[in-house]
Amino acid sequence: MTVGEIAGYVASILVFATFYMKTMMPLRIVGILSNIAFITYASIEGLLPILVLHSALLPLNLVRLSQLRAQLRDIGAAVVGDFSIKPILPLMKPRKITAGEVLFRAGDPADKLYFLATGVITLPEVGADLQPGTLFGEFGLFSPSGRRTATAIAKTDGTILSLDESDILGTLIQHPRLGILLLRLITSRFLENVDKGEPPDIVRDVDKVTDPATAPSERAAYETRSNLRLWATVLIVGVAVTSLGVAFGPSFYFYLERESAVTTWLDVATSPIQGTIVSPPPQAGSIIDETGLVAEVTNAYADTSGRLRALATLDNAQAELARLQAYQNRMQSLDQEWTQRTDDYAAGFRSNLDIIIEGLGQEIDLLQQRVELARAAMDRQIALTTTGAVSQSTREIALRDLLDLQELLVSRERQLAGAKLRRQLADQGVFIESDGRSPDWAYSSRDNIRLQMEQVSAQIIDAQSEIEKASKDLQAEETGLSNTTTALVKAPPGSTVWVRVANQGEVVNVGSPIIEWVDCGSLLVDVPASNVLAGLLGEGMPAQILIEGESKIHEGAVLFTRGPGAKLTDRELAAGASGHDENTAQVIVEFLHDDERNTCPVGRAASVTFPEVGLFTLAKALFRMN
Repeated sequence: MTVGEIAGYVASILVFATFYMKTMMPLRIVGILSNIAFITYASIEGLLPILVLHSALLPLNLVRLSQLRAQLRDIGAAVVGDFSIKPILPLMKPRKITAGEVLFRAGDPADKLYFLATGVITLPEVGADLQPGTLFGEFGLFSPSGRRTATAIAKTDGTILSLDESDILGTLIQHPRLGILLLRLITSRFLENVDKGEPPDIVRDVDKVTDPATAPSERAAYETRSNLRLWATVLIVGVAVTSLGVAFGPSFYFYLERESAVTTWLDVATSPIQGTIVSPPPQAGSIIDETGLVAEVTNAYADTSGRLRALATLDNAQAELARLQAYQNRMQSLDQEWTQRTDDYAAGFRSNLDIIIEGLGQEIDLLQQRVELARAAMDRQIALTTTGAVSQSTREIALRDLLDLQELLVSRERQLAGAKLRRQLADQGVFIESDGRSPDWAYSSRDNIRLQMEQVSAQIIDAQSEIEKASKDLQAEETGLSNTTTALVKAPPGSTVWVRVANQGEVVNVGSPIIEWVDCGSLLVDVPASNVLAGLLGEGMPAQILIEGESKIHEGAVLFTRGPGAKLTDRELAAGASGHDENTAQVIVEFLHDDERNTCPVGRAASVTFPEVGLFTLAKALFRMN
C-alpha cells in the first residue's frame, strides 16, 4: 500500500468521524483534519478536483472554528457579565418615531422586540422613562398570554430598532448570548416585581443594556469592521496555506510519496562472439576507464578451415604470377635478341643496298659512255650511207645497238632509283626487297614475340588481381577468425556500470549481455502523469526539476510523452518512477545545462513542475474532457 492510499483511507475515516460528531466544536476540528488528509491524498494521487475542493474548505473551516470559539467566549461572558448588543443590531429594522406616538398598549399582542437607539419613551403604567440603549418588549413575547403588560409612548422624536417574533428564534440560534440575556432580564424583572409585591404578570417590560453603540453610523462602522475582519482572516489563512505549500511542499511531497525518478538511457555491452569470459567485468557503480575495456572473451574451438582455404588460394595465385613473370622475362630476352638480330640484318640490308646503288651508278656511267659511242658510230654510218660507202643494213644494225644501249641505261637508272628509295626507307626502319616484299627477319617473328608479351602482361595483371583478392579474403578470414577466437567487449569511456550481468569464467553466446551501462552526464526524469496533463505537454516545453536531497532547481524540457499503453520500461530506462500504473501516462523530461556532478543521481526521487501548464489550464482541460 502506498502513502497516497494510506492518506486516502485516513481521510475517509475522518469524514466518517465528522458526520458522527454531535457538537459543532469537535465537528469543525475533525473536518479540518479531514481537509488536510484529503489535500495530502489529492496531491499525491494527482486528483485536482479534490485538491481544489479541500484547499477551499480548509480556510473556511478554520474561520468557522474561530467564529464558534468566539461565540462560546461570548456565551461565557454573557453568563457572568454584560451583553453587547452590537452583533444583533444589523438584524433589526430601524424606524423613526415622533413624540406622542404609541408603540403598543397593554393587552396588545406581543409580536416584536424593541431597542431604543435615540429619543425617550415613557411607560405610564410603570411610571418610568426609557433612555437610549434600552432593550424592551421581551417580557410579553415569552409570557404565557403573549400580551403586552404595559403601554409604550414616544415622549420625544427618536429612532427605534425592532426584531419580529418570527426572526427571534433564528437570531437566538445564531446568537445564543441574546437568549441568555433575555432569560436574565425576564428572571430579574420577575424577582423584582415579586419583591415589590406586584402581580407576577404585571412587570416592567423594559431593561437597560450596556451597549453604547446605538447610532446607525456606529452600527455601519461595526458591520464594516466585522466583515473586514472576516475576509482578513480568510485571506491570512489562504496566504499562510499557500506559503507553507511553497516553502515546505517539495519536502512534504518527498516524505509522502516519491513518484518521479531521475533516470537515463540504459545501454548494454554484449559479447560479439561465442566463448568464455577470461577477464573480470567491472563491478556495478564503477566508471569505465579511457580504454573502454569491459571484458575479454576467447573461443578455443573456432573453425580455421576458411583461413586455410584462403591461404591456399593466395599461394596458388602467387605461384601463377611467378610463372607468368618468368615467361615474360624470357619473352623480353627473346625480344632483345631478335631486336639485336634485326638490327644486324638491317645494317647488312643497308650495306647491300649501298653496294647495289654504287654498282648501278658505275654501270650507268659506263652505259652512258657506250650510248655516246654508239650514237657517234651511228652518225658515221649515216654519213657513209649517204655517200654509198655503207649499206643500209649496216646503218640499221648500228641504230639497233644504240637503242639497246639506251634501253639498258634506262633500266639501270630505274633500278638505281628503286635502290635509293629502298635505302631511304631502310633508314626509316622500313625494309623492302627488290621484288617489293618485306624480308621475314624484319617483322613476322618479332610481331609474334610482342603479341605473346602482351598476352603475358594481361595474364600477369589478372594474376595480380587474383592475388589481391586472395589477400583480402585471407585478411577477412583472419579477422573473422580473430573475432571469433578473441574479442574485446567495450563501452564508452566515462560511462557508469549500472549492472554486471556476467562474471569471469562464464560461457557466453553472440549477443549475450556482459554489463549494462549508463551515461550519468545525460540525465532524464521519468514523470508519471495523468492523461490530461500529458495531453497538455508538448516536446520542448520547459520544466523545473528538484531532486530529493538538493535545494537547487534544475532547468529541463519535455523530451516526449507516452500514453498508458506505450510507456518505457526498465529495458530502456535505468530507473523507473514508482507512481506508474495501468492508467497513468509517462512524461520523459531531459535536463538542460546541468553542471558536472561528482555522483550519479539516477534512481533518486524528483519533483517536476511545468510552468506553462497552470492550475487553471489543467482544470479547464480536465472539465473539457469530462
